[in-house]
Amino acid sequence: MRKIKKINGYLVVKFNARELREWEGTALGEYGVIDAELYTGHLEIDRSAMEYDGAKTLEEAVELARGLESEEELGAAGAVQGPAQDGGEGEEHQGEGHEEGSEPSAEDRGSL
Repeated sequence: MRKIKKINGYLVVKFNARELREWEGTALGEYGVIDAELYTGHLEIDRSAMEYDGAKTLEEAVELARGLESEEELGAAGAVQGPAQDGGEGEEHQGEGHEEGSEPSAEDRGSL
């Protein structure tokens, strides 16, 4: 297997004739895509780490690699954010505290 291109942390690799013969009948294409950090250069090891291994053309493999980067970006950008912590008080109670020197409200004056 030979490295052809590196796209956003993924390698597009071309399988050699020997590998294609040895893996004949296993849906192995001409090209594959693997995370560059996991690449060893040995198909026996790398095949299980391949994101894709059935691409018939270089163009197809490049598009598959580009699609992987898009999936990662979407995952990070589309993260769900939870509600902000407000110390346990609901909106209706926020801002009703009395500061020193402020006038009591009519409700407060009635209870005095």
